Amino acid sequence: RMALGLFDMNAPAQNSYTKIKSDIIGKKEHKLASLNSARKTMTLLLNKESTLPFEKGKVIAVIGKSSNSGKEILGNYLGPICPSRMYECVDTIFDMIKHLNEEKLGIEL
Repeated sequence: RMALGLFDMNAPAQNSYTKIKSDIIGKKEHKLASLNSARKTMTLLLNKESTLPFEKGKVIAVIGKSSNSGKEILGNYLGPICPSRMYECVDTIFDMIKHLNEEKLGIEL
């Protein structure tokens, strides 16, 4: 965080990260770079007893304060994420599970 200049409160003009324009936030090429990084660092789960994929129609619980909060997922990241500088463009764990269930089951949750 020191190298990023996050502690240079008296000289924000010298910090290049304060000059990021909101119109470049969330660009397709940036999302693809993030997706590529995520794929390269993915952790595989041991699938004992064939738990995954879930059976069609199975009910699951998505629990935890980070499960449906874009802000919580980002932790202490302070930079711009969505063009509005809020968190509505951050897909949560709940959002993705809901999307996959709706797509797979053809129902709306």
